[in-house]
Amino acid sequence: MKKELILLSLLLISLIYYAQSNQATLPNNFNNCQVSLDQAVEELQEIKTQNELNFEFKIVREVTEREECIDKILGTNLEQGAELQNGLLLDLVVGVVKNSDNAKTLTKEISLYQNSFAQYIDSQDYDSVTLINYKICCIENTHPNSGSKPLGYIDVFQDKLFFLSNTGELIYSNLDDFKQNATKIPQTVIDSNIKKITDKFNFYSGFRRLNKEASYNNIGQDGWGESFKDVLIIEDKLYVSFTEQINQGCVKMSIIVGDINFQYIEFENFYSTKDCVDPNVEPYNAQQASGRMLHIASDNKLLFAVGDFKKFDLPQDQDSEFGKIISIDLLNNESQIISIGHRNIQGMALIYDEKVISTEHGPKGGDEINIISIDNVENYGWPISSYGDHYSEYLKTTYASVAPLNKSHSEYGFVEPIFYFTYEEINSNGFSQIISNYFDSTSDFFVTSLNGRTIYNLQVTNGPIKLTQFIQTGERIRDIIFVESKKLYILLQEDTPKLSLLIDR
Repeated sequence: MKKELILLSLLLISLIYYAQSNQATLPNNFNNCQVSLDQAVEELQEIKTQNELNFEFKIVREVTEREECIDKILGTNLEQGAELQNGLLLDLVVGVVKNSDNAKTLTKEISLYQNSFAQYIDSQDYDSVTLINYKICCIENTHPNSGSKPLGYIDVFQDKLFFLSNTGELIYSNLDDFKQNATKIPQTVIDSNIKKITDKFNFYSGFRRLNKEASYNNIGQDGWGESFKDVLIIEDKLYVSFTEQINQGCVKMSIIVGDINFQYIEFENFYSTKDCVDPNVEPYNAQQASGRMLHIASDNKLLFAVGDFKKFDLPQDQDSEFGKIISIDLLNNESQIISIGHRNIQGMALIYDEKVISTEHGPKGGDEINIISIDNVENYGWPISSYGDHYSEYLKTTYASVAPLNKSHSEYGFVEPIFYFTYEEINSNGFSQIISNYFDSTSDFFVTSLNGRTIYNLQVTNGPIKLTQFIQTGERIRDIIFVESKKLYILLQEDTPKLSLLIDR
């Protein structure tokens, strides 16, 4: 008996030792410039793969005068030899040199999306649907960590899911991998010239304090929401909308297009607004840029929603393309304005013949859903009329004449929204995309939300207009698409962040 107990004890000790010796730990040379950034990233990716771990790391740049430490690891936020676990966020502090000519820190760019994957998290069962969640890279690019920029946008081409991140990486995954319920879905980065086109001024920076009413803290001083605004695939072409700063005093809304290729995509200019806004003159906010695109196949047109950038005088200016929906001919790029008086359209979908239904952010409250005619220019009132309020007393008093925000639309000759939220009803909701509901014949559309973290059912065509809560996902829903071949929806949620499959039960 004693012999058996001794053997059992030795076995337990061996198992404990084996488990400890096989723990994934932070390499001991990740400090004092012993290893390059390239080597560190490669080693961490190998640790993640071999140990089936799902932790993340971000690059923190620190100016150093030590020449031998440029592009080397100065240290991390963990002790050397610390255990690497799921859900961990590791800071790699990299030495960079300051260039006195342009006052920018220089270092080699490393894509955190290279060799990344979507990791199965869990499934959420609701009354009629299931939401299957996959965590994706990267937490440092999420809404609160990236200066409140959108995480990115998604669309489908053939059997591939395309994802454009706010850092300019273009990534695809195989849809069949999701359908087979794999726990790890490989993601492949597609090389392109997209960063070469977009990397100007503040595009990859956070926020700057320009507006007197701004109260943001600790999110940078050199940007104000400049970012990508949508992706759209039409046949074998990929369209990307984004804010484009042309020079120090001119920001436009632009679209680039490239032929889809899984190795490399060469983008070229497709469209830019004819006028521009000055980012140095208050008020200015590129979060109000809109940028949503919609393909009208019957007319071979691309609808392009352009926000007002908080320039209150432009939505009612007939000579400006800001605060408008623009129709662009895909063959000759000729354009025309089809509706005016918009603040920040986030979603568009087809409804009826020659009509579009849109979701739009209000200011403090006042989120709207509108039906817009394609062949008859109508005025939707912003900023003369809105069911929301200014965010500050400063805006209210300073811009009272140009942006009074009268509640009624029809009394002032504008089109009333078919639905709106007041701030008192729901605080900050933030409608995002709108898309046809293929799961429920009694509902016409799904409407997603950001701050509301909810998918709504919208009934428009049969009986009275009704918006009801469908499910709460608990995350900001930036984008949603329907994959017809798989009969499911894919959501891009930007808190974790994650991709989620919405499946009808």
